[in-house]
Amino acid sequence: MKKIIATLTASAFVFGMMPAAWAADTHSPYYEIKDGNLVQLHATTDKPLDKDEVRLPALEKVSKLTLDTVLERTLNNSYNMKLLYLKTAALGNKSGDLKDQSENLYGGSFEGYKLPASPQDYMTPEAMKKYQIDPTKATPDSFFWIGPVVETNTVLNKVIEGQGQMVNGINQILQAQREQMKTTSHQLDTDMWNNLLQTDEAIEGIKLQVTAQYVQLLGSKKQIALMHEYKGVAEKEMKRAQVLSDAGLASPEDVETARKAVNKIGDDIQTLENNYRLGLVQLCFDIGVEYTPDLLLEEPAAVSENVQPVVKKDTETLLANSFKLKIDHNGIDEAIWQQQNTVTKNTYGGQYQSVNTGIAYQKQEQTKAELVKKIYATYSDAENAYQTVLNEQRNLKDAQADVAKMKIRYENGFVSKHDFDKFSFKLEQAQTTLEGARLKYFALVRKAEAMDRGFIS
Repeated sequence: MKKIIATLTASAFVFGMMPAAWAADTHSPYYEIKDGNLVQLHATTDKPLDKDEVRLPALEKVSKLTLDTVLERTLNNSYNMKLLYLKTAALGNKSGDLKDQSENLYGGSFEGYKLPASPQDYMTPEAMKKYQIDPTKATPDSFFWIGPVVETNTVLNKVIEGQGQMVNGINQILQAQREQMKTTSHQLDTDMWNNLLQTDEAIEGIKLQVTAQYVQLLGSKKQIALMHEYKGVAEKEMKRAQVLSDAGLASPEDVETARKAVNKIGDDIQTLENNYRLGLVQLCFDIGVEYTPDLLLEEPAAVSENVQPVVKKDTETLLANSFKLKIDHNGIDEAIWQQQNTVTKNTYGGQYQSVNTGIAYQKQEQTKAELVKKIYATYSDAENAYQTVLNEQRNLKDAQADVAKMKIRYENGFVSKHDFDKFSFKLEQAQTTLEGARLKYFALVRKAEAMDRGFIS
């Protein structure tokens, strides 16, 4: 009793030293005794990460990048791709492990043995011979022991029968486990094949994503250059307003309005440059390249070539190559296999397998409908982008003609140099708009080409 009281007293003392919040919260930090004091353990200080866990990867220094180089580096440095490869290997190994276990999972056999359980069992010739009873000397008095022995044998027979039932039950459990292992192994094989399809799908998806990111950076770079040109025009307009104001031909409000316009353009340029810098930094880190402000992004040759309309492929052909439909088809095969190989003990289990197969078929039909809509949407976007390029080409020619006319007027003294330079900016604007349209169309062409390889998004 004294020991119990002492233990309770010590526990109360220790818990009395702990914060009340910790005593009520099971998710609070751990505590331990150090030098006779209760000390809270902080994971961030007492258990620091290893240096290898926080060391940043080495980055290579380059002077320029091309789209092909970026795509290659992205696939080689993609964490998702490495995880998919590892997952495929893990699924294959686990499937092989389950197959090996199921083949070696066998239960023991139990051959029933029954002892004589009645006086008549001892009177047969076989029993007399087995138990060495001489029939010629057997008298009623010589079988006085049969009663107790029969009673004992009856009990032993019950024990033996129970042991046999236990062994049969264990065998049934082992058989169920073996069948479950086979089913799980087959499912893992299906998951492995699906993972391979997902790996190929991820490759195409990464290429499209990086292409869009690369094109966006190129477009941002062109937009920044145009904004600098625009700022130069606005600064000249501000100087002109100042000169006119000094001559009394313009009000101070006109100068202030021009100054605000220049500041607004400068703010927009700063925002564009910050966004461009952030996008370039992220791209460089993803591909293992050191960021430098003067890193050159080379424009793909296909962007500057004469654009051609996208050649549409047959919808059924595109669906036949689709990664998603192939994955759904594997799901149907898996459901059919389970329906044919799963042992059920009642009609509900069989109906479940049948319904599960129906769900797999329905899922594929749903995926097919969604993919068809995406195919039409992709081709529609490509057609619209192609038409936009044609429109911007026409607008550029119109701008070139207008600037040529304005040049004649300037050379003949009908317009000032300032007005001519201001009007000429429209040509730069039209050229940049056309280049942006070409970049967008280039990205959509790549998206349409990816559908031929099975990636429909």
